[in-house]
Amino acid sequence: LSELTDPVLGTILKKYGLVRAAEEETPDWEVVVYASPETAVRIYRETREPGCMIQLFRRHGAWLPVRWGVDERAADPENGYDLLDLLTLRGVPIATAEAISIEDQLSWYSGWLDEAAEVLGGDFTVFSRLAAIVAERRARARPQRDTDDHPRASPER
Repeated sequence: LSELTDPVLGTILKKYGLVRAAEEETPDWEVVVYASPETAVRIYRETREPGCMIQLFRRHGAWLPVRWGVDERAADPENGYDLLDLLTLRGVPIATAEAISIEDQLSWYSGWLDEAAEVLGGDFTVFSRLAAIVAERRARARPQRDTDDHPRASPER
């Protein structure tokens, strides 16, 4: 993945002192992580999909977010936010396109990474606002439990 990300994102990430720090690949996904002592940027791609996702992280010591899932989110609920959530919070118009190439998507992201300047520089105060946005979205996505489908206990007479 770094052969795609380094040429497109390398300059903007170096501007904030982030360098390639980790890379991992499986048959199903690829990850490259750029990091400074305070911040990490994780670029994740499912190999069967055309695009990728960029996430922003607060670092804890030597830890790098190569793998990030439900368990990691539960252990650190105010960390690991999608760049698109930050752009939405800032009111940046986001146009989505089906089947956009990863090269085009990375180029698009490179033009918007400055919107995350404070995070890339080590200021994570916006993370609490992003946590609220993500929690709200998850609450809306949960299927509403239909209590009428479940038998109710009736008092015995």
